[in-house]
Amino acid sequence: MVDQLESPRRLSLLDNSFPDPLSAFRYAEFKSYLSSIEGSIAFCKPGSISTSVDGRALNELIDAFNTENPDLKNRVVSYEHRDLHAVPDELLYFVFLNNVRTFRPDLNQGKPFAFTLYPGGDFWPYTRETNPLLREVFAHSGFRRVIVNQAFSRDYLLNCNFCREEQITLIPGVVVPQEFLLQTRSEPTLKKDELKTVNICFAAYKYSEGGREKGLDIFLDVARRLITTTDFDMRFHLVGDWEKDVLDDTLKPFLTFHGVMQTNALLDFFSEMDVFISPNRSGEPFQGRFDGFPTGTAVQAGLCGVAVFASDCLQQNYYLRDGEEIVVINHSATEIGDVVASWMQDHVRLESLKAAGAKAFRRLYGFEAQMKPRIELLTELLHLRS
Repeated sequence: MVDQLESPRRLSLLDNSFPDPLSAFRYAEFKSYLSSIEGSIAFCKPGSISTSVDGRALNELIDAFNTENPDLKNRVVSYEHRDLHAVPDELLYFVFLNNVRTFRPDLNQGKPFAFTLYPGGDFWPYTRETNPLLREVFAHSGFRRVIVNQAFSRDYLLNCNFCREEQITLIPGVVVPQEFLLQTRSEPTLKKDELKTVNICFAAYKYSEGGREKGLDIFLDVARRLITTTDFDMRFHLVGDWEKDVLDDTLKPFLTFHGVMQTNALLDFFSEMDVFISPNRSGEPFQGRFDGFPTGTAVQAGLCGVAVFASDCLQQNYYLRDGEEIVVINHSATEIGDVVASWMQDHVRLESLKAAGAKAFRRLYGFEAQMKPRIELLTELLHLRS
């Protein structure tokens, strides 16, 4: 029997990256909890990301967070000091399956917890590494709710009998930084027969040699095809921790490397872009590997008014109108090149795609769609005791 408490538990956020802005969606999500749920506190234990992209250590990241968010000062604490902030009654929350390992001692205490099962982070369906970890987390007496952001993840949990349907909350999409939601782009003034330089980009982190899971090889082949078979005025752009040796002589004059970018730099970058190509694959570089649709970076690009061309490996597109708000692509560089070229032939049509996409992304990834249901769920769990 579940009864309502007069006073809630404390929400304790456990993470191996926050407050590193390198993980922008996680930074936005956790900051929203701290701002919206009274008494919540984040405990940070560097794991897969131990220092930020600019080399700052955890204590420096916490100091920077406090400076930038004085109203949240002392609400972000090193996990090493967790015992100093111990309370008998708390709800634990974390993201990514790999944090089951990172915070196993906390979960083993039997305290109630909820978590978000994002793609990645040791969640590789159909693998012998993932399934035992899923069995473990759902068997804990403290498990209360799992949030998933794709129907595929929900169906996998149900089909494999990891948990019950009422224990799953589906919130399609991902949390994005507020700065992207506030981004606006001036109305186009081009006429149909006018020409301009079309800026085409690819942005992702490198997780494996060659970046096949993100489709880097496909993007580069698309660029080669467009350069050699069309006479459009184009520039190609590559964002992420990629090496310049991925380019051949054909591409070098037409492609610019930008390295890793954080939120403010990405805002400026995407404001100049026209097309974002995201040909990511599932099952690469190993079985079970999959990504979100669209990827978090593709969402950020779309919010900034960039036309998003994205593959949908697991057929998760239930919300964006193909050909009007997004263009769903396959993994054929030839076909992608032809599709992109057809859109570039009519700048007014391309600008219409960009505008409609930005509006749709804002509807699907705004605070009301993403953070509000998460905050409501955790608040409900905070007031419940089993």
